[in-house]
Amino acid sequence: FDTSRPIFVEDEGSHIGSVQVPSQLFSAMRAATRVFRVEVSMECRVNHLVATYAKPGKEDDILAALDRIARRFGPERLAKSKTALNEGDFASVARILLEYYDRRYEKHLTKGRGRSAILPVSVSTVGRGAPSATLFRALAEEIRRRTYAYA
Repeated sequence: FDTSRPIFVEDEGSHIGSVQVPSQLFSAMRAATRVFRVEVSMECRVNHLVATYAKPGKEDDILAALDRIARRFGPERLAKSKTALNEGDFASVARILLEYYDRRYEKHLTKGRGRSAILPVSVSTVGRGAPSATLFRALAEEIRRRTYAYA
């Protein structure tokens, strides 16, 4: 990394699955004075998740993933998700999961830094075919605009 320039990383917990983020990197992430929260519409996010994960024959994998988070997810959300999955309603499953994770991420994001350090960045679409490239181009432009506005 070129430490004389800003470095952008996705804000995660100290663990991503079973992998631990190096402690120095995690400390630097938590000490960040400016955090950009990427905002994409719920509809766009649901459509992206359905297109990415709702493949024929993947129902058992999704069910297993739901079971892994069952304790934190709660019995009502779990039951609604499993019912929707059994009905082939992947969009409802995605929406329930996004609502759950959005609350968790918001709590994590504001922990120890307050809301004033968080700058929302709206991205209107996640492109089909090359979603990451489309998202990152739009995000980079918005961050460039915001960085100079807040500098």
